[in-house]
Amino acid sequence: MPEPRLSVIIATYNRASLLPGCIGSLRAAGVPDLRIIVVDDGSQDDTGEVVRSLGDDIEYIRQANGGDCAARNTGIQAATTPYVAYLDSDDFWLPGVATTLLDMLDRHPRIGAIFTDAQVGNPAEGYHSWKASAGTDAFDRIPYEEVEPRLRLLDSDALFRLMIRRNAVFTGAIVQRRQLLLDAGLFDGTLRGTGDWELWLRLIPLMPFAWWPDPLAIYTRHDDNLTNNQDRMQLAFCQALIHYRAKNGDWYRRYRAEVDEALRNHLFFYGWSAYERREYDVARDRFKEGLRHMPDDRRLRRYWTATSLPAPVLNAARRVKGLLAS
Repeated sequence: MPEPRLSVIIATYNRASLLPGCIGSLRAAGVPDLRIIVVDDGSQDDTGEVVRSLGDDIEYIRQANGGDCAARNTGIQAATTPYVAYLDSDDFWLPGVATTLLDMLDRHPRIGAIFTDAQVGNPAEGYHSWKASAGTDAFDRIPYEEVEPRLRLLDSDALFRLMIRRNAVFTGAIVQRRQLLLDAGLFDGTLRGTGDWELWLRLIPLMPFAWWPDPLAIYTRHDDNLTNNQDRMQLAFCQALIHYRAKNGDWYRRYRAEVDEALRNHLFFYGWSAYERREYDVARDRFKEGLRHMPDDRRLRRYWTATSLPAPVLNAARRVKGLLAS
């Protein structure tokens, strides 16, 4: 057997029943030299027994619960292959794509990562394109060099500007150079849910990303997806950008205005969601926290002041059209 080129890291927590399907899809993906690393993030079910029953070729690592980013970092550090990828235990790979991506990375050493489209949905509701959910028109306007047919080497500046507004990269549909991850400092292990987005923002300036249109993965939507909880998702966006700014890298200093504007919007809408529900105490705390990070933001200050009013007064004021209009 050839030396493995690719390690796929499955970070999992209490989803033992889903692992056979996930791992089966990796084995059917057509990569003969694939290394599968399962990082059990402190599961309380029979994850270990299930993994061991699936074959001796799977590397199983158990650690104390630390979140998806911490688990992926454990897998990256355990991997010795030149390329790494990720797959959550409730998602799947499609056959015939991964090897194509590896061969293209071999041929083009200046490319740091190749990401692809994905199928998003579930059997009951059907599937749609991840690219479409990330804004197809905006994505297609990114300047690129076609380094070989259908393979787009994307302009890093334009990709960064899109990524600061929305995450165009699905974690299960990207293959990266492991050394690039080591150079960037891996995932931020303190983040949960949006650590991938924060990492992509750090990776883009280090080495160009390329796009391949054939979907590599299926992202399964279900009730406990983070994206179904808008409050949690908005908070996760805020935390990711706060951590990104704190690292104060060259790329942040170059695009400070764009990054800060994105953070202002996320901080505001995190407070606004509670304000809309008339949870004024919660909204006031959120606007106050937003001002801690953006003390000069007049919109945050206006709504923080408003939510400091007694609830009956504020409710009466809200009936006056445009009183707090932005």
